Amino acid sequence: MKNSDTITVTTHEDGTPYTGTIIDYHDDGRIECERTFKDGLLDGPFKHYSENGIVDMEGIFNNYGNIEGCLKSYGKNGEIVSEAHYKDGTLDGFHKNYHKNGQLKSDGISKNGTPNGPIKCYDENGKLQVEGMCKDGKWDGLVKRYNDKGDLELELTFKDAKLIDTKKY
Repeated sequence: MKNSDTITVTTHEDGTPYTGTIIDYHDDGRIECERTFKDGLLDGPFKHYSENGIVDMEGIFNNYGNIEGCLKSYGKNGEIVSEAHYKDGTLDGFHKNYHKNGQLKSDGISKNGTPNGPIKCYDENGKLQVEGMCKDGKWDGLVKRYNDKGDLELELTFKDAKLIDTKKY
């Protein structure tokens, strides 16, 4: 946690830090959000629900109120939209996005909130479309693009975030 970060402490009416679960409700009485607190701080699992009662986000807060571990987001019908690993509130580790049909759309690795490592993108049928490496959020090295049949159609080579070579097949 950074020194400039502000921490909000949730307390009982008498000022003592709250430990337990707090549930918020939509206007129609359905659950909107469940959050866990320990000693007044967000710490533990949480779930957020859409107005139609379906979980649209879930994850875990660490004892500083930051996302820690896997954060999952869901669409309006409960289908998974994305999942990503966080460390102390920052994207750090794997991240995956999904097409509406549930097929993997993209996956990659981030470090300190920025793509760093292999990244792959897929079409709605699960076929690989693009693969390459990222460094500091920019393409680095060889990036390959494939056609609908899965055949290599293009190779791009990047150095210091600049395109230096292109090969068409």
